[in-house]
Amino acid sequence: MRSRKLKKKLKNLSEITANNSNSNIRKYVLEQVSKTNCVIFSIVISKKKVKPVLYASKNKLYNYLTGLLFNYISLNTKKLEIIIDKKDSNKLLGLDFNNYVLKKIKSKNPKIKASIIHLDSTASK
Repeated sequence: MRSRKLKKKLKNLSEITANNSNSNIRKYVLEQVSKTNCVIFSIVISKKKVKPVLYASKNKLYNYLTGLLFNYISLNTKKLEIIIDKKDSNKLLGLDFNNYVLKKIKSKNPKIKASIIHLDSTASK
């Protein structure tokens, strides 16, 4: 995709984000994703309606919103591997996230073997 769809200056980027891409790139990516066997969930929030205590702690807000996604995800499986963008280098915040998400998963399916991997989205091309 990079070699055909992107301008020269974008070809060497390690990560392409939707907000920095034109509509042709976004459309192409969505078309490619639609050909796969995956489901995409999203949450849209109004920053004005977020409780100040959550907005003051972005990591708590991130954890909370991620937890909300599990209300819509089917966990009828024996094994689940979650790969998350490593947004922080703070190990304590990562552990807080892992504990919160694993607790949510186990509350829906106590028998599931779940693991969470944090990967830097810009680490590989």
